[in-house]
Amino acid sequence: MRLSCFFLFTVFLSCEPTSKGTDGIKDFPQRLQPLLVHIVTRGYVDGVVVDSLAHEASRINLQRLTRCEHPLLRATACLALLKRKDADHLAVINQHLDDTALISVDRGEWGLKYEMVSDELLLKARWKTKTARWTTTDSVFLRHNYLEAAYIACNAVDIRPEYYPSIKEMAQRTDVRFLFERKENALYGLARFGRKEDIPLIRNILLSYHGMAGYTSMRLMQEFPDTAYWEVLKTLYPRWFGRQLCSEYGYSTVANEYVDAVASQQSDSSARLLHNILHRTPFCLCKCDSDYYRDNLLRAVWNNPCPAYLGLRKEIETAVLELERRDRENSLGVGPPVIWRDSVDEPVRWW
Repeated sequence: MRLSCFFLFTVFLSCEPTSKGTDGIKDFPQRLQPLLVHIVTRGYVDGVVVDSLAHEASRINLQRLTRCEHPLLRATACLALLKRKDADHLAVINQHLDDTALISVDRGEWGLKYEMVSDELLLKARWKTKTARWTTTDSVFLRHNYLEAAYIACNAVDIRPEYYPSIKEMAQRTDVRFLFERKENALYGLARFGRKEDIPLIRNILLSYHGMAGYTSMRLMQEFPDTAYWEVLKTLYPRWFGRQLCSEYGYSTVANEYVDAVASQQSDSSARLLHNILHRTPFCLCKCDSDYYRDNLLRAVWNNPCPAYLGLRKEIETAVLELERRDRENSLGVGPPVIWRDSVDEPVRWW
């Protein structure tokens, strides 16, 4: 027992030097040591401890700490440097993209989540301009496309033609570590290149994982419509669609995105499916707001005028006019949208 306690104590109090010549906790100012021990013993990173370290440690000590062997201390030091105006934020981000150590991060009401140090850094990072972010984006896609942040970037940042081979590789990965939600992002990124030869690949992957299809898959098929995706859409009805209606407390954005994707097909087959959805009895097999879904269906049909929808549009015309009247009334007194920025100096984020 005493031996175990001694081992844990030594782990907590020191970071073994590496080839980079890192320091241990005992090598830092004595006033900082209790905070560093607290970070390690607590076992996860959160905003409070990052703010504390940013306030208590000097820039030089934080830079030394980013080379520590203990990943929690490295991550906390990097995040603290991003809070400091006297630090080169771009250098901090780009110099630690290869830090793949797993750490535990506090996600508030969602609990703790394991993240790579580099992923957490990218999710919290900010840039002065999009041009500055390009230096990071190039490195992520061309050298670190295994990161979760790379998958997020597929539909959150601009993409360049030279990223195509990397994103295609990401879309085809079968490693169990990569959740389908990540693969969806890569598929969306691949679709953004607009290459017809990729459509069969995207369709086949969506079919293989159709039971796990989510918001991004629906968005892909809506924004980049092709008749090849009809096979995927018809496979999702009625079982998958019925499950979505009962998720998110009866207000599923995924179910609405599915209807929008179906409407974008503008075919006789999609017209029949939309008619079936409109006249579902019962509409949900659970407690849900069927009017919420029907209103979205009306808008989807009305926003996709085509010969195939003529009969359906005639059927819903009165309901659409009433819906538009309500929309106008609800919009009265609403001001311009508020654009939130985390930082005036660094308004560009990763996502």
